[in-house]
Amino acid sequence: MANAPTRFIKAGRNEGEAVELLNNLFDAAARMGASDIHIEDEDADTAVRLRIGGDLQEYTRIDKQTALICDSKIRSVCQMSLSDRMAAMDGRMFIEVDSRMVDVRVSVLPSRTGQSIVCRLLDQRNAARRLGEITMTPSVRTALGGVLAEPDGLVLMTGPTGSGKTSTLYAMLNELNKPEAKIVTVEDPVEYRLTRAVQVNVNERLTFANALRAILRQDPDIILVGEIRDQETAKIAVEASMTGHLVLSTLHANDAPTTLTRLVDLGVDPFTLGAVLRCVIAQRLSKRLCQHCCTAYELTRGEMDWLRFYDPDHSGTGFWHSPGCDHCSHTGIEGRIPVMEMAVGDAAVRLAITKNSRSEIARAAQRQGQYETLVQAGMRLALDGQISLAEVRKLASGMDGNGESATTSSVKNPTSVSGVHA
Repeated sequence: MANAPTRFIKAGRNEGEAVELLNNLFDAAARMGASDIHIEDEDADTAVRLRIGGDLQEYTRIDKQTALICDSKIRSVCQMSLSDRMAAMDGRMFIEVDSRMVDVRVSVLPSRTGQSIVCRLLDQRNAARRLGEITMTPSVRTALGGVLAEPDGLVLMTGPTGSGKTSTLYAMLNELNKPEAKIVTVEDPVEYRLTRAVQVNVNERLTFANALRAILRQDPDIILVGEIRDQETAKIAVEASMTGHLVLSTLHANDAPTTLTRLVDLGVDPFTLGAVLRCVIAQRLSKRLCQHCCTAYELTRGEMDWLRFYDPDHSGTGFWHSPGCDHCSHTGIEGRIPVMEMAVGDAAVRLAITKNSRSEIARAAQRQGQYETLVQAGMRLALDGQISLAEVRKLASGMDGNGESATTSSVKNPTSVSGVHA
């Protein structure tokens, strides 16, 4: 499909309302910074919701006939079947908003009441973002710069869907993207276009593992593997990082130490992993308080109880909230901010990896100057008026495989959340 921007057009009688709705909907979603559009048939009518700042917000409700026309219009521009409404389908289109191109990935799923259509909006401006534009501490920025200066090794990012992993990885690629370097990416699917890079979509025949084997015959310098999902991909990625390639990839895990034990559990030799690891970064996106209406905040009793549990020495003062103003459309939120936990593969971490012990990896990482757990990093941002304590509590909600909080053990140690470094 050509990358020409889409405008929905009226092609028959009674389509005017649906066409106007779709054009206004996609324009508004892009301008409001929505990551997804949800069009969901319900029993009586159809809900249209936008995911903004990680939360779904109702945009409008439409009647079933208008929704059916919208469904047909979206299917048509994405070259999906108009007649088969019993199968799940995926498609793609592009829209142009305020002179910027937005890549829209469309998923259609049959439901009891009709269809659920989800459109993911990928703003191509994110592809050009540099590391300097991503919020991180000076110590993390310095450590990451040292890692990216290495000619080979393994750089890992972890976090749930929607945590900004791909945007941060592409910011790294933009730092590395020079005429003398060959960059190859393999993704499911390719999200952002990168000048000079060879970008590969995986499919049923071309898996991550198969594509990675072929890429190694393409004389690459830098390889981005969209996700390490299985033992085969993990082993090939590690082997590639041993043979003169810098490999960047993602893995699903709660935090940085767990990422490394997860790889060992996938069958990667711990001694080899320790040798090639350059760094692992766990990332989340937290709602950033509107800085125009941010004011000091007195914690509720429940928040004080939580804070005393995580850090008994904290006074409970110095926190902020944003009640809302005209600048933030009375939401109190001004975008999202990354929260990072970064462990570098130094000698102590390598030794801990060989023992496949999450607790020992965490203790080794805690001695590094740039290291903060996600909760520690979140608490620092909360005390700086960037995020609320409620967002910090979300960061602490992840549980590891043993049922222990992925961050509790590292908060309840001599490096308490009230003593995090900047």
